[in-house]
Amino acid sequence: MEDPDISHITESNFQKIYSPSEDTFLLCDALTDEAEGIKERNPKIGVEIGTGSGYVLAHVSKLFKNTDLFVFGIDINPLAAKLTSKTLTQNGISRYEVINCNLLNPFALDRFGSMIDLLIFNPPYVPTESKEIQFNPKDEETWITSSFAGGLNGMEITQKLINQMDQLLSPHGVCYLIAIHENNPHQIANDLAEKGFRTIVVKKKRLRGELLYVLKIIRKK
Repeated sequence: MEDPDISHITESNFQKIYSPSEDTFLLCDALTDEAEGIKERNPKIGVEIGTGSGYVLAHVSKLFKNTDLFVFGIDINPLAAKLTSKTLTQNGISRYEVINCNLLNPFALDRFGSMIDLLIFNPPYVPTESKEIQFNPKDEETWITSSFAGGLNGMEITQKLINQMDQLLSPHGVCYLIAIHENNPHQIANDLAEKGFRTIVVKKKRLRGELLYVLKIIRKK
């Protein structure tokens, strides 16, 4: 399968949105490896939080092009949402909708409550000061910062997703989440276990001194 075409995205665009990087490619590799197992779950609704360029969502759409999967891309960054739509169209994908919002707002929770069969999130995971995670649509300098700044232990955004996981995933849903060692994946698994989920490390890779994990999250049977 060919890599997604993002040739329409300019260098100036990448100063305001997250550029596909090693974590992006590790996530795509994990989803490729997991594709057959995901297909067995017969997913109908797929959602990626924080689409950035749309690279991962295009990859997923290609993986499941002959299935009933309809994908939604969600990004708080208006430029990322716009470019994700262009990426999907440029890659011949028609079954999609891109929404410029925060997934964890009431509108999105009402729309997707317990309906997501495939949830994908490469969150802002870099430990930073809490003030750096704030996104201001009128301040373009915050657009790129909010794509990587994770606040305390790099977990402030991821923790919000963990807290809402039960409200988002369908009964047979699966979530793929990127984390780094500093995020404490063991604690992530413990927090999710308390909410009725099982966490499995499906990919792990050290890059430039950073240990990346792809976590698979499913409901306990």
